[in-house]
Amino acid sequence: MKRTLFLFCSLFVLCVICGCGNGMKPLGGKVTFSDNGEPLKQGTVIFQTETYQARGNLNESGVYQLGSLKEKDGIPAGTYSVFVSGTEVEKGQDKNGMPTGFINLVDPKFNSTECGLTFTVDGKTNTFDFKVDRPKK
Repeated sequence: MKRTLFLFCSLFVLCVICGCGNGMKPLGGKVTFSDNGEPLKQGTVIFQTETYQARGNLNESGVYQLGSLKEKDGIPAGTYSVFVSGTEVEKGQDKNGMPTGFINLVDPKFNSTECGLTFTVDGKTNTFDFKVDRPKK
């Protein structure tokens, strides 16, 4: 009995120290514009498979950190389609004070998985930086 308890406690301590468990890999990066390298200061980066999705909000520096079950908790290993949305509230408001529309900050081709961006999460690389185009005028 004492031996079983000792083994169980040893296994528990080993799991706590090594971080065994959920299989989530931390992943983040930076999104910049292809024309001048400025950061996309507002938007969301989404990593998606047929059955899974994780997202990270961009900060003023264009940096994101992915989360799926909760904010910034990482993402399971696998190959993902990546897309980004970047919008800002248009300056106008209706009579109720609601925004009258949004301005798309990135070329619409980056708003879906058809944009061709993919990334394989393997636990060895924790960063995925990429460039987006501005909308065509």
